[in-house]
Amino acid sequence: FSAYIMQAMSVVDGTAEEFVQRNRFAMEASSEAIGPVAYPWGFPLLLAPVYALVGLALFVFKLLEVILYQLFLFVLWFGLADRLTKAERLAVLAIFAFNPFMLRFSNNVLSDIPFLLFSTISLLMIDRVARNLVLKNVAGFGVVLGLMVAAAFFMRSNGVLLLPILVLACWLADRRYRILMAGLLGFAVPVLLLSSVLPDAQGSYVDQLRAISVNSVWANLLYYAKLLQDFFAPSTDLRHLGLLVYLLTLPFVGAGVYMHWRGSWGFLLYAGLTLALFVAWPFQQGLRFLFPLLPVYIYFGVLGCRELLGP
Repeated sequence: FSAYIMQAMSVVDGTAEEFVQRNRFAMEASSEAIGPVAYPWGFPLLLAPVYALVGLALFVFKLLEVILYQLFLFVLWFGLADRLTKAERLAVLAIFAFNPFMLRFSNNVLSDIPFLLFSTISLLMIDRVARNLVLKNVAGFGVVLGLMVAAAFFMRSNGVLLLPILVLACWLADRRYRILMAGLLGFAVPVLLLSSVLPDAQGSYVDQLRAISVNSVWANLLYYAKLLQDFFAPSTDLRHLGLLVYLLTLPFVGAGVYMHWRGSWGFLLYAGLTLALFVAWPFQQGLRFLFPLLPVYIYFGVLGCRELLGP
């Protein structure tokens, strides 16, 4: 996580341009691509005030991750209130709150948990638009939604996948143009402001796409097909147990998707686009890449349990 911390330090010190120049040299002088010239600035901007207050304190940086993960659980509880029963929501929260992998991962200083939070907020808000739910303040809701999508995009570049889902949801839901325009405004303004203040080096991600090949796509298909076993494994030494639990969940997830896809198409589209992106992406970074898919997977698994095991 050194690059995120160095970017945060460069924000506080006013040396962002210098950081990008130094890191560009390091990346381009490496024998192979080991990372982008600069990560999206969202997570470094979250770390910057912490660094300004307490300095280089890894414990406090990690504490921020824990707080953001708790906010994610809070969002799940209230965001799924009109979709799942209280018992079902308790089951969803328990799966995440006591998950060994997620608890261990919060010991990192990485953008994946912040991205999980903001992408989940965005997806749940888009879902309310897609279902044509009555909104008290349409324009205000749209602006906040756009800001949440922008926050997800600032954390990880693949947050941009939320934009086409937002557009489609507004189009299909009685053409809710006011929400769409407010949402696009809420997204565009902070993106333009940030790009005018901090250097943009996201083009280095595009350069890494040159490594895509048929072999890498096939290898990624096999890799991601079984990767969720890590989420269900109690420890790295018991991945075989995680694989067993993962396989047992598949029929329930399949039943949930089959019975409820019409009312939850936004969740599925986002999961499909995200998975397609990382299957095509030539590098593998473990389960953290699939964090935004986990709420979707567990949600449909719970619905499947309701259909197959309910009265």
